[in-house]
Amino acid sequence: MADKVVVVMQPTFAPWLGYFDLIDQADVFVFYDNVQFVKSSWQSRNRINTHQGELFLTIPVHQTHRNTNINEIEIFYGNNWKKKMLRTLHLTYNKSKYFQEVYNFIESHFDFNYSKISDFNIELIKKICQKIGIRTQLVKSSDINLYATDRTEKLIELTQKHNGNIYLSTLGSSAYLSVENAEERFKQKGISLIYHHYIPVEYPVVTGKFLPYMSILDCLFNCGFDKTIEIVRAGRRPSLTPLQLAKS
Repeated sequence: MADKVVVVMQPTFAPWLGYFDLIDQADVFVFYDNVQFVKSSWQSRNRINTHQGELFLTIPVHQTHRNTNINEIEIFYGNNWKKKMLRTLHLTYNKSKYFQEVYNFIESHFDFNYSKISDFNIELIKKICQKIGIRTQLVKSSDINLYATDRTEKLIELTQKHNGNIYLSTLGSSAYLSVENAEERFKQKGISLIYHHYIPVEYPVVTGKFLPYMSILDCLFNCGFDKTIEIVRAGRRPSLTPLQLAKS
């Protein structure tokens, strides 16, 4: 039987290239949208490379209590943020070769007033995947009935729900997965736990100085839709087992 890779990630705003590499490596990618929203996190902001250095683009949201899930967070439309963000993108990238097609793409996404930030982020990610040629199955965790109560068990259940036998995790999750004995718990369910290993590669930028870990918007403006998937895949390194990660 062929391996089936499942990835579970929170829906973030215009994420970096490594996020799209995770999607590209997955057979099923689950947007983990019914977990707690974290203020001032990647869920509502990301960075671009401007002539003055990195700059955060932020989607404002309504105030809410701290235990609210991502898919319940409403976007605040009272301060004309979309117009300001589009102007920032125009000033930063208007001299790039691919400016007009990418700008029109983003502007068309902004034309629709998504109520929830999770919908805004998920639909933007889906559209970018379509444009750059990623065909992974994309689903939302909020559409799936889960019975698990702790973090690791939820990941196991999401993997099982999609008949996965490999769970590909971010390196950033390794700390809590290690504490929760996740490798053994996944193994008991017939699932291999591995970690994503990614190193961004440099690409030409209109600002003159390349900065890694920017939003994919930076790559799209500088390199275009057709070339971006090549750049995404160029940063991919062999995945690490928990043992390899511990020794690195």
